[in-house]
Amino acid sequence: MQATNIERSTVSAAYSFLRFIGAAIAPYLAGVLAVVYSPHIPFLVGGCFVFASAIFILLNRHQLKTSYSTH
Repeated sequence: MQATNIERSTVSAAYSFLRFIGAAIAPYLAGVLAVVYSPHIPFLVGGCFVFASAIFILLNRHQLKTSYSTH
């Protein structure tokens, strides 16, 4: 959480909000996708989101600060 100048508590709250809202929406959305389309579609959508996240991180890696311990 040292990648920004925003307070640690604010960053932690934002991360928790995104994580828990995703955990609340995902089961419902997966059920709807499975019923409407096919039982395989929720896995395909999840894989696409993982792939998109990896691309997003790779494209923005220059903005990430790294702090290495010198121990």
